Amino acid sequence: MEVASTAWSAVTVRPMVVGPLVDEDGVLLWVHTGTATVEAGGTTHELESGTAIWIPAGIEHATRTAPGAVVFPLRLPTGQRPLAVGEPRVVVIPSGWEDWLIYQWDDNSSTRDATPRAEALVDLVARTPPTGQRRSGDRTLPRMPRSREAAGVARAILRLPGSPRTVESFADRERISAKTLQRQFLRETGLTFSAWRTRARVAVAVRRLDDGRGIGETGREVGYATPSGFTRAFRTITGLSPSEYVARRGPAGEVAATAPHGDPATAFTADPPPVAPPIPARTFWEKVHDHHELMWVHRGTATIRIGGRERALREGDALWVPAGLTHTVIMDAESLMLTAGLAHGRFRIGVDDIIVFTFPREAEAVLLHTMISEFTLFRPDMDAGALVRMLFHEQFLVAQPGVGGPTGALGEIATALRRDPADARSLAEWAAHLRTTPRHLGREILSQSGETFPRWRSRIRMDIARDLLRAGDPPGQVFGRLGYASASAFSRAFATAHGITARDYQRREDRQTVARTPSP
Repeated sequence: MEVASTAWSAVTVRPMVVGPLVDEDGVLLWVHTGTATVEAGGTTHELESGTAIWIPAGIEHATRTAPGAVVFPLRLPTGQRPLAVGEPRVVVIPSGWEDWLIYQWDDNSSTRDATPRAEALVDLVARTPPTGQRRSGDRTLPRMPRSREAAGVARAILRLPGSPRTVESFADRERISAKTLQRQFLRETGLTFSAWRTRARVAVAVRRLDDGRGIGETGREVGYATPSGFTRAFRTITGLSPSEYVARRGPAGEVAATAPHGDPATAFTADPPPVAPPIPARTFWEKVHDHHELMWVHRGTATIRIGGRERALREGDALWVPAGLTHTVIMDAESLMLTAGLAHGRFRIGVDDIIVFTFPREAEAVLLHTMISEFTLFRPDMDAGALVRMLFHEQFLVAQPGVGGPTGALGEIATALRRDPADARSLAEWAAHLRTTPRHLGREILSQSGETFPRWRSRIRMDIARDLLRAGDPPGQVFGRLGYASASAFSRAFATAHGITARDYQRREDRQTVARTPSP
């Protein structure tokens, strides 16, 4: 069954104030949508969608976001610092890197395949010239949209920035509605169509001034009927009037020698921008959580197996993975399935209660904001869990009144096993403890989890085993904590569940931990 959820429309992306903070390993703050102000190293940086700022280790920084902004704090997963960059540095994120950056932010430590290194992100920071040494045209250039229609309009504006065509006229040319075109620009660039065109016009004007063109001539060529209108737009974007910019930019011949010429749509990228690395297909280990997870396909397609049943999902689809149910996720290449939020509390939710609902593209900013607020320090002053609670209540409390309360057998056994995974009570012993029959208890566990009691218990133990191995516990010590009679019995069970030995798994995770931790 597939339904459309409208709960997202009642939630706003609120402004945030984060910090001051000091990161031990440094952080790259990436503005995915909207605008943000970052104070770092005694300097204030105004950032917009499509830009990021590298904050080295030990530098205190604070961030303020505008309403609607989504900011990702990214770690550079490498064993080396990018060319010893020791000062804050603003980085322009190339168009097309957005999904790959979210993939890097997401936790891939539970995949069957080793998480790839992210040298590309390090190189991107390392190749960026220090803030203040970048050409003005590069700083003012807005991010290009990726939709076919919006990208075509953007290229047309860069070729003829002075064109008086309206958004409705552009939309008619692309055979879409003006509302759809507006949404594409806002969703993909973080700017309205009008704001994007203003920034594009100023970017073209900067390059023409760099080429020695006159101020009045340049203003008319990029679409401004009066000098005052051109000055207002130019100052809004660059912080300077056109005459102030010309006076400060240095010798004209020096600038002209470095400024590219030709079609403005390509002039801003004399060197082709780097292409984002591919997002690989991934298969995650089977898990059993003690909380409910809202899983959402942000890009591409994925398959999720819950309680022995399989569901194929496409972009925009979401569902709740209930606590206590064994599940695994298989993501296709160039796909992202993200945990948007968590819900706690035990409710009688079985595999038959799970439904798929679909979010529209307009909900992306709210969902990403909710996810970041759940798992990072970038959360608003007000509670960011409103969307998650509404979605959970909409499905499991409103749609099914009266089901609230303890889950009974599944919840009690799962809690006990998480507390003491070596608990060796059999199904019959648990049935006696819960004052029921083994047959009834077995049916209840099978109905809710989709698995028999021994297999379901083994999934929980394997979840805990991976956590202990990643924390550095030797495999020879883990088996006793999980209730296995011997190290060899544990090794056989782990290899059967994962396809590799516990020792090989720990070595793989150790290598990835080193790769994700910058050296001092």
